[in-house]
Amino acid sequence: MSDVYRNYLQSPTSQGFAQLQVEVAAEPDFDPQGSFVFDLEAACERGDFRETYWRTCEMPFAWVASPAAHFFAGIAANEMGCYGEADLERFLFQTMLEGLLATGDGTAEAPYQITHLSDENDILAYYSISLGKNRRVGQQLLRQADRLIDVVYCGDPEEAEDAAQAIHFDVTNLAGVLTTASVQPRPVSKFRALLAKSRLGFNKRAAF
Repeated sequence: MSDVYRNYLQSPTSQGFAQLQVEVAAEPDFDPQGSFVFDLEAACERGDFRETYWRTCEMPFAWVASPAAHFFAGIAANEMGCYGEADLERFLFQTMLEGLLATGDGTAEAPYQITHLSDENDILAYYSISLGKNRRVGQQLLRQADRLIDVVYCGDPEEAEDAAQAIHFDVTNLAGVLTTASVQPRPVSKFRALLAKSRLGFNKRAAF
C-alpha cells in the first residue's frame, strides 16, 4: 500500500485525494476510459459474481481511487459470503466517492476533477437521488481556456428541457484519449440505482 493511499484512508482530505489521483494516473496500467469498472459492472449484471470477486481480489492499484470499482467488489464479496471484505469495500467506496465529490461542485467554475471516465457515472448516480434528476437529456464537450469540460445535462421526465441541471466534469487530463463519441454514456444496468441508494445509507449487508 502506498503512503499516499494509506494517508488518505487514515485522514481523508480533498488534498489527499488529489494526490492519490496523481499517483494513480502515473500507474503503467492506468486506463482513463474506465474499462475495468465497466467490465465489473457487466459481470455483475450477468450474475457472474465469482468472476467479479476474483478480478477484484487483486485489484490493480490504478483503480483504488474509483468508487465504482470498490462498489462492485463489495457486491461480489457479499454474494460470495465474504462479509468482512464486503464491509471493507463498502467503506472504501464511500471514502473514494466522498473524495471525488470534494474535487468540485459540478458548476462551470468548479467542475468535478475525475480520475476515470467511469467516475462521471458515480457522481451522476449520486445526483439522481440527491436532486431527483434521473435522466440524461444532453451532453457536450467544451473548451474553456486551457481546460476541456464535459457537460452532462440531467433532468426529470416531467420537467421542461431548459430546467435540466448542468453538471460539469474537468476531463483535461483525459483529453489525449477522449473524443465526443467516447464520453457518451454506457448502457445503465440495474446496479446504478443500487449504487445511488447505497451512497445515501450504507446499511450493513442489505446495502448490496
